[in-house]
Amino acid sequence: MEQANRGRHHPGLGRPSRLAAGLAATALAIGLWLAWDSADVLRQDLAFTVARTEVGFWGRDDYQPTSSTRASAEASLAALLASAPAHPDYLTLAANLYAWQAFWAEQPALRRDYRLRSVQAQYAAQKSRPAYRQGWQKIIGYAAATEVTEAWLLLAEQRLAVLAAGAVSVPAAGPAATGQLEDSNKRLSD
Repeated sequence: MEQANRGRHHPGLGRPSRLAAGLAATALAIGLWLAWDSADVLRQDLAFTVARTEVGFWGRDDYQPTSSTRASAEASLAALLASAPAHPDYLTLAANLYAWQAFWAEQPALRRDYRLRSVQAQYAAQKSRPAYRQGWQKIIGYAAATEVTEAWLLLAEQRLAVLAAGAVSVPAAGPAATGQLEDSNKRLSD
């Protein structure tokens, strides 16, 4: 009987139905989209790692970056922030980079502007991770170097005190709620 069925067509083994072909095409399209998205995330992670490593070495021992190295780090960071403006790691890197720019700035007004930008960038990063103590400590360090950021300094110290007391969440009240942060920003621009 098996020899009789050898040349015959089996109904389940024929050409795929339109539904099966459509499902396969959809699965292929989703797979390609996921591969493209994963490659983009990998590219961003690599760019971030390169920029973070470079900025992390600035000032260590005798290392001082060249102007082209600084420009490259700034461009990488700008591209990362353009793709994900609220990413806390990118904002923390921006704060660090602005602090270095303040260090290298020769004009006092430019130095103040970069210092304030470092505080603002670190604060923006803290919004998505308010229990991150090191971030509040960085704000204190950045704010202490800038004479127009008393409210930022007070806010960071309050948040650290709340975290030290063992609070799980950090209250939103403080200088930000009273408008003192905006006043400090306005004084800088005056």
